Amino acid sequence: MMFFSLIFSRTSISIPGSLKVRTLYSTNTAFIVLIPTYFKNQSSQIFLECTVEPMVVPDLKLESTVAYAAKVRQYKKIYRDFIDLTLGEPDFKTPQPIIDALNDALKRGYTRYAPAQGYEELRKAIVQLEEKRLGVSIDASQVLVTPGAKAAIFLAFLLATLSRKCRNIVTTDPYYYQYVNLARMFGLQIRLSKLAVTSDGSFKLDVGDFVEKIDEQTCLAIVNTPHNPAALKIRLSELEEILDRAKKYNVLVVSDEVYADYVFDGKHTSILHVSGWEDVGIYVNSFSKTFAMTGWRLGYLIANSKLVSLLKSLAANIYTSPTSFVQIAAIKAVEIYDDVRRMILTIFHERKNLVEELSRQTLGLKPVRLEGGMFAFITLSKEILDKVDNSNEYADYLLRRAHIALTPGTIFSKAYGKQALRLSLAVHTNVIKEAFKRIEEANRVLLNS
Repeated sequence: MMFFSLIFSRTSISIPGSLKVRTLYSTNTAFIVLIPTYFKNQSSQIFLECTVEPMVVPDLKLESTVAYAAKVRQYKKIYRDFIDLTLGEPDFKTPQPIIDALNDALKRGYTRYAPAQGYEELRKAIVQLEEKRLGVSIDASQVLVTPGAKAAIFLAFLLATLSRKCRNIVTTDPYYYQYVNLARMFGLQIRLSKLAVTSDGSFKLDVGDFVEKIDEQTCLAIVNTPHNPAALKIRLSELEEILDRAKKYNVLVVSDEVYADYVFDGKHTSILHVSGWEDVGIYVNSFSKTFAMTGWRLGYLIANSKLVSLLKSLAANIYTSPTSFVQIAAIKAVEIYDDVRRMILTIFHERKNLVEELSRQTLGLKPVRLEGGMFAFITLSKEILDKVDNSNEYADYLLRRAHIALTPGTIFSKAYGKQALRLSLAVHTNVIKEAFKRIEEANRVLLNS
């Protein structure tokens, strides 16, 4: 005779026979219905009552632009003249050669599982891409292809927490919201290093403060350059200091560089330019921003081959592999990189200059200076803040009054969130001009109210 053991709230009950179990839940009591299947007549049922602790779903308080985007979509349906400045993706279409390459890949049968690390052909193409972009030499064994940059960053978090006991991560404030959300998911404390704001409206990293926050309880440090939303570039000397400190405590450093091709002044500086980056560094990039492939979900990371091998094992057990036909299309993207990059620099440099100029001229806004990226993090003047409680209230005011959407800063910052909003440069210059005109008019009404 077989015995089945049911364990609820530290109570073990052994029942003879072959049983089906159906559980009915009330608030804090489980009614277990045991059905003896060895009887042909299954009318006999045994009812047991025992107390169990209800499942507690933690409130992670995850902030993201996705939730706010849903609100924006509702306003778009109402107002035909609506201007959306929340967009985190290029306003040009995926180049046709990439689309053609995807269609060809489908015809050639690239619809099956791919290697967890990504196709070798694509990894070799990424090696060529980074040699063009950064002038660095890496090996295809150091590349892991992922379904988007977010997946790469998630894998880095997972590896960091599995490989050592740790209590915190370190990143900047403002920050890209995924970093703090992942920290909450993994139960980690978040140490924020506040960016300074200069008189001309540019953000600067206080590297001394950043490295001081890295210690033996840290498992991950994250930098973002060019920065979303603060539009700053991190200098080579600053990256060197961060890596030196990280090596001392054996802390992984993730450098999120998805806006590497959106650098307005000078050249992009990468973690891959730091001597000895392989010891603790993980470089993250994506095809989304450069090639307007946000919906294709394809990114990658670069690390030492030992780390990549570990990350590949994690990836295989989470998402199996990146999409096969998308990978093949991305090889074509690398081939047309130079043309796309020139287009980006021409278009976005003009928009960057326009936003800087209009921020200086517009009533109720403080000036901004942008070094790179796709966004401006615009701060409200004291006079405007005397009229509204925070950036959320001001964003709602613009939705109603000016039919404009800016992303509230509370999604990106503890220090600046209440007084700043993120504005996207991914719209035509005429749209930017109209948006600032409406903001000026709305601010004038608000100040006179």
